[in-house]
Amino acid sequence: MSSGISKTTSIIIAAVAIVAVAAAVYLTIPQPQTPIVNVKWSLSAGTDTISTFHYDAARRNGYFGRQGLNVTFFPLAGGPLSVQALTSGQTDIAYAAPGAVIGAIAGGAKIKIVASGDAGGLTYELVANEKIKTKDDLKGANWAVESIGGTSYSASVAYLNSIGLSKNDVNFVVVGFQPVRYQALIAKRVDIAAMTPDTHLDIDKYPYLRKFADYKAFSKQVPFLSFGLIATREEVLQKDPKIVESVLKALLLANRDLSKNQTMYVQVVTRNIPANRYTTDQIAYIYSLSKESLMAVNGGINTENLRKFTKHYVTVENPNAASAIKDIMDYVELGPLRNVLKDIGVIQAPWDVPDWYK
Repeated sequence: MSSGISKTTSIIIAAVAIVAVAAAVYLTIPQPQTPIVNVKWSLSAGTDTISTFHYDAARRNGYFGRQGLNVTFFPLAGGPLSVQALTSGQTDIAYAAPGAVIGAIAGGAKIKIVASGDAGGLTYELVANEKIKTKDDLKGANWAVESIGGTSYSASVAYLNSIGLSKNDVNFVVVGFQPVRYQALIAKRVDIAAMTPDTHLDIDKYPYLRKFADYKAFSKQVPFLSFGLIATREEVLQKDPKIVESVLKALLLANRDLSKNQTMYVQVVTRNIPANRYTTDQIAYIYSLSKESLMAVNGGINTENLRKFTKHYVTVENPNAASAIKDIMDYVELGPLRNVLKDIGVIQAPWDVPDWYK
């Protein structure tokens, strides 16, 4: 009887030892991170356009989650609304038109530019009705934008200035997001609009519409302008700069993977748009534009271009801001981005050259 008890006890002790060892081994293996920090991020566009597909890719494919973040996007109609959500404390991060961010800074907003979600210039095209054939035809035209101060507005004003016209030569009409602007063109409610190529791939269906300037011609006129900047409040940076660092690291890692993985990009596109909206060839075309013009793989900040746009903004768009901003780089905080690049390195990408990073 006693020997039986001894044998059973030995078996139990051995089993307990095995479990203890297994538990110890398990605890030494790095466990997957779970989202522990909620981040609210306002976007100046919906996640169904070329300028924001890659943001949703980072979220849907777990890049933010692996950095311990639970990111919620809030698409808003234009840069000014996105910045307002940030400055009011409704969101922690904002992606918005450069003009909207710089305008808020000039107005005294306690925010800092920390990166740009895109790089390499705009991929806007000007789509117009058949009446608009030359630059003289633009005078008096009804020009659709998402908001006054948004990216399409800044881009349109910069383009007009580059061809010898001014913002006062046209009538800007606030319409809304790109698909709405395109529908306004189709319905002949406006004469011209700046939109990314994915918006109007079916333009041939409407013989009364034409491209007044394709994306190459457009970006040549305003090479210093990007779709948007990423900004946060100063208090967020002071309280926990690691949050901003984690956000930027997740976005850059996602952009780097997307820039070399068309399949991943196609999956994101098909999840965010109506079924059968694009053919496979059309998605490949969109991808080719996104890869080189939107996906900031090194943070998207180029000081030369940022200063050029700021000069344009305070000279052409908002002269009242000139006295408030002497050097835009005084309102850029690159500490978190620098730490990210130290961690993951700078990669060779002609569309995203961080001229500030040494």
